[in-house]
Order: sequence, then C-alpha cells, then structure tokens
Amino acid sequence: MTDTLNKTALTNTSMNGSLIKEAPLLLDIENLSVTFGQGARAFRAVDDVSLKITQGEVIAVVGESGSGKSVTMMALMGLLPPSATVRAKRVMFDNKDMLSMSAKEKRGIIGKDYDFSKCDVLPKSELYH
Repeated sequence: MTDTLNKTALTNTSMNGSLIKEAPLLLDIENLSVTFGQGARAFRAVDDVSLKITQGEVIAVVGESGSGKSVTMMALMGLLPPSATVRAKRVMFDNKDMLSMSAKEKRGIIGKDYDFSKCDVLPKSELYH
C-alpha cells in the first residue's frame, strides 16, 4: 500500500440547514508501516498509511490482492507474527494509545470495540469468465 489512505473531515447539515456537530474521532492512524524480515531481506508490506475515522462512520478498505489491506488491519489488532515490525507516529482508538497498550489490553477491545471483516466481493466463478 504505497498510497496513503486519508479521510478528510466533512461538515454535515441537517434537513433544515442547521449544522450538525462533527462526530468525535474514533480511530486516528498516522504513518503506519509494517515490515517483515530484517536487513537485505526485509519487505515493507504497508508503507506510511494514515487514516481518520469518526464515531458512527463505516469504511471499506479496498485494493488489489497483496496491497496490504489485511496486514494493515491485523497490525492494528496486534495479530501479526513476531517477524513483523510495526511502526507508526500515532495509533489512537477511542482516545486510547494503541502503541503503548499491552497485548492483554488490546485483547480486551478486539472483537468487542473494533473488528474487521475480510471479504471477497467477486464470486469465485466470476474469475473464470
């Protein structure tokens, strides 16, 4: 994923034209990178991803196979193998610093407060037509 994912804040208006207060920031990722291996054999699977999601917002991360979508989400959940090095300037979830959380603290919110679903939008039969 060499392109940086970025979400800009939008100002919403109600049906009568009055401004709606912007929802609080739920997830704030800045400059997330994931590398597997070390030295000359190192492979950067995710490169400099930034993303902001507000409460109540639903997003879809789409891209080609192998572009780093699942690795990005697994890095946030702490589910990568020991061979992975995760670096980021900031990863905040609901005002909690995910970078300084212990594995036990992360397990307390994964699946309860956040999760990700990996899905294939094309039926396998579509690949053969």
